[in-house]
Amino acid sequence: MTLFFATAARNGRPVDLDRLKTAGPVIAGAGDAPPALAVAGDTGWIQVPFHCTPGGDGGLDHADTVTVLGEFRLDDRKTLASVLAARGHAVEQDVSDARLVRAAYAEWGLDFATRLHGEYGLVILDRVRRHVVMAVDAFSTVPVYWSAGPDGCWVSNWLDARILAGPATLIDDDYVCDYLLFGSGRDLSATIHTAIRRVPPASLAVLPMDGGPVRIDRHWSPPDRTQSPLRRPAADWAEGLAYHLDQAVIRRLGDGASAFTLTAGLDSSMALAMAVRHRQTGAGHRLRAYCVGYDWLLPDEERLYASFSADHLGVDLVTRAVDDIQGGSWRRSFRPRPEPRLLGMRRSSIQPLFEQAEADGFRVMLSGFGGDVVVGGRRPRLAEMLAPHHLRTAWNQRHLSVTMKRALLRSMLKRPGPRQPQPVPAAMAPDFARRMDAAGRLAADARGGPDDLLARMTADPFWVAAISLGRPEFTGCRLRIRHPYFDTDLIDYMAGVPVWPFSVEKAILRLLARQHLPEAVTSRRKYALIGSPPLVWARRRPEVDIDTLFELPFLSGYVRSPVLSGKNQSLGNERANFFQEYEYPLGFSAWMMFHVAAED
Repeated sequence: MTLFFATAARNGRPVDLDRLKTAGPVIAGAGDAPPALAVAGDTGWIQVPFHCTPGGDGGLDHADTVTVLGEFRLDDRKTLASVLAARGHAVEQDVSDARLVRAAYAEWGLDFATRLHGEYGLVILDRVRRHVVMAVDAFSTVPVYWSAGPDGCWVSNWLDARILAGPATLIDDDYVCDYLLFGSGRDLSATIHTAIRRVPPASLAVLPMDGGPVRIDRHWSPPDRTQSPLRRPAADWAEGLAYHLDQAVIRRLGDGASAFTLTAGLDSSMALAMAVRHRQTGAGHRLRAYCVGYDWLLPDEERLYASFSADHLGVDLVTRAVDDIQGGSWRRSFRPRPEPRLLGMRRSSIQPLFEQAEADGFRVMLSGFGGDVVVGGRRPRLAEMLAPHHLRTAWNQRHLSVTMKRALLRSMLKRPGPRQPQPVPAAMAPDFARRMDAAGRLAADARGGPDDLLARMTADPFWVAAISLGRPEFTGCRLRIRHPYFDTDLIDYMAGVPVWPFSVEKAILRLLARQHLPEAVTSRRKYALIGSPPLVWARRRPEVDIDTLFELPFLSGYVRSPVLSGKNQSLGNERANFFQEYEYPLGFSAWMMFHVAAED
């Protein structure tokens, strides 16, 4: 992994060497070595290795006219190298990923990103065409942040306002309002800092060095799942899923050793099963699974069913109870973060897994995150259920009959009506809520988006925010979190699988799992672990000390003392109300506390 900070002068101005040198210690403090600073013409950059993954990733390639910096894990790089070599480019199979990107850019220009697959965030400094090109992968697993002014632009894969925006940073009120309502910003190109932007998922941004606005284009979109499905038996679909999931896992394994987050569900268990199958082929890969659970705060079966899967697969399992994190002192669990995301500044329940895996020597951890979307899909339509070829084939398959009958009844009798917008949270300052039209934002959110979750994977802020929480700048660990289900080849395949009956209740994954996992795991039905937030609150220990966080004077324009406090626990039963009235303002308050302290 490589941390990079790049700059390009604009409108004929010289490179701001003072700012570049000032950024050096900041980047070096996050990395593992002194910064390598370089200047070429009216561009400059800093590169620092960050040893999340052994061996580095070839994050720099420099030529007279073009410089490429990035963080890469390119898939199918041998095919890309062969195509480029056939077109006359001097690339070998073992060249760095950055060199491949430079050759692809030379061959296809701004269309080069359509040829890249994998996880990457990069910047290209083109001193001939006089522009800065920034690109991220389909899901922004490697973010790219940038800021620009009349004198220059600055780009990095590390969100730090000190290097990207300078000492004077303003808070983006739109981001704050969306965070207090939804737990993340809704504008995929925005950050909490007004001056700092980010490249949206699956996008390429071009910033002219001679002035002018930035141009952003998409280079990938989730496939359309409305086409007529191919008529194949369930076993064939399951075999195809096994191949694509297997490849997605193998591409994300570490160098000789990988950790896995393991839950009671099928998604993470099947990702681990694919890694075990890879190890059995003679790869000799070291695997270890990690699972969290609760002893007293919540009813919990995670560790029990995770142990069933781990024992069946022959993988060591490390478990940890996290009642002390979720049920203990909230104030002591806060830590600085680049941005408030989802549950704000509080340590997540799986943070101990990251820390333990890092202590155990792992540098890569795989998760089952996203499996519900990729394999579960959308609600089936009645026309799909009654298609003749489905009635003749899948309906009569015994292993799908119970699932399909249940789904048919639920789909016919419980079709969802229009969502009602949530009320404006009482914790939001009234003047701020009116100025930012909080009620209008909640009404727009209630109207929703596409019912096919695949179509929302690169457009839903939840996924961008959730994936970024596994980045080292958020976890504080030298551990790279990878998500096999966020794989474009796997998603392309699943888009061709009929939603009915194979994606309902994840039937196709359940069918595949019967070949690899114990029956207790494959037959278990998913249920909500969290339950009622008021119940969780009622079971918390008495050392909850939140009141002082809301006494900070610089918060008065955004939040006010919430209806809920350590002494007044008047909660409704709606989970959304709980987070809006408590979690989100608490997270923002903590972020502001650290942010102001850092500026002072």
